[in-house]
Amino acid sequence: MTASAVRAELPAIGDELLREQAEYWQETLADAPEPLELTADRPRPAQPDPTGAIVRLELDEELAAALEALGMRHSSHISTVLLAGWAAVLGRLSGQTDLVIGCSGNALPVRVDLSGSPTAAELLGRVEARVRGALRNQDLAFQRVVELVQPDGAASATPLFRAAFVWRDAPASDPELPGLEPGAVAASERCSTGGLDLSLELGEENGGVAGQVVFATALFDRETVERYAGYLRRMLAGMAADETRPVDRLTLVSDEERRLVVEEWNRTETPYPADSY
Repeated sequence: MTASAVRAELPAIGDELLREQAEYWQETLADAPEPLELTADRPRPAQPDPTGAIVRLELDEELAAALEALGMRHSSHISTVLLAGWAAVLGRLSGQTDLVIGCSGNALPVRVDLSGSPTAAELLGRVEARVRGALRNQDLAFQRVVELVQPDGAASATPLFRAAFVWRDAPASDPELPGLEPGAVAASERCSTGGLDLSLELGEENGGVAGQVVFATALFDRETVERYAGYLRRMLAGMAADETRPVDRLTLVSDEERRLVVEEWNRTETPYPADSY
């Protein structure tokens, strides 16, 4: 089915509300970027592998309070601040300035614009607007959204997104990430990714914010995702400390990692055998 045929079919979707929501998603996700493609430890397998594992992530009370205060200054919930920080990290890792992230338990696609080197405050405003728009138009089933945006059936080969973010409003024993079986994360470090590369699940816990990153073991080593979790902590800390600074200039690497890259990997005095050509 062509895109024009889908548009002609819009009245058959249902009432006026669903028609308006269908038009919203078509406009918002028009010319959507290629799905997130991070530099992984292994090539993407020819056949999808849903095997996943988790990396625990905790933000202490001080940082959580600073992030909540940042959100309040911009009429945003802390979850929106966390999503903005996650998007900024994913953008830095992928080199993309336009990306789609699946949000909440029903996988609402949220398109994030990182172009123009936005400050933390500017990025938060962009993400807040997108989140509000997605929530206002969440009655349309996700599969219907996919059909409208990818009418040629390319979704099976090219998903709308490969990364997700879920906020838990209250502590829960079972994660809400799509594809995860009840109790999977709590019972074992092995779980299903639901076909995603990376999923961040966070919620309030013991006065701070805590959760986990679920990652595809076919693509990433645990050490890589632990490093990504550290990047997110530093991104969020930088956003909370100075909301006027562009997020693409915030430091992500730790002092130890920087020392490794700058000093160890760039040593030129190391002798090499003369016959090592």
